[in-house]
Amino acid sequence: DRVAKLGRLVKYWAKRRAVNEALEGTLSSYSHCILLLHFLQQTGLLPNLQEKPEPEKPKEMFNGLHDVWFLNPQELLSSSEVWPRWAMQRPKEATLRGLLNGYFGFLAYGLKAHSLVASIRFSS
Repeated sequence: DRVAKLGRLVKYWAKRRAVNEALEGTLSSYSHCILLLHFLQQTGLLPNLQEKPEPEKPKEMFNGLHDVWFLNPQELLSSSEVWPRWAMQRPKEATLRGLLNGYFGFLAYGLKAHSLVASIRFSS
């Protein structure tokens, strides 16, 4: 619920500031959403659903080349170690205002846009 609200706030902000049009040289609305997800993974609020618990041979390959596996949270057993590990890392008192402020700080100072790539698959 917080993530959806935050996404709508970021998209609203980008539209009001006219920084959501790729044809005009700014980021697209989709790009803002990907950056937001990347930020939320960095803060621990969202897990990386493509992070495998242990190295294993890819089971789901697209065209025999691309690993398209992802963690389906509904398939996890309640006894799985993934949920407790993630729950211990996520910020518990993160408010919508604080997350939005953190995202803007991330955009302004934390994102090394000229030397790194923001990815939601490889969140670190």
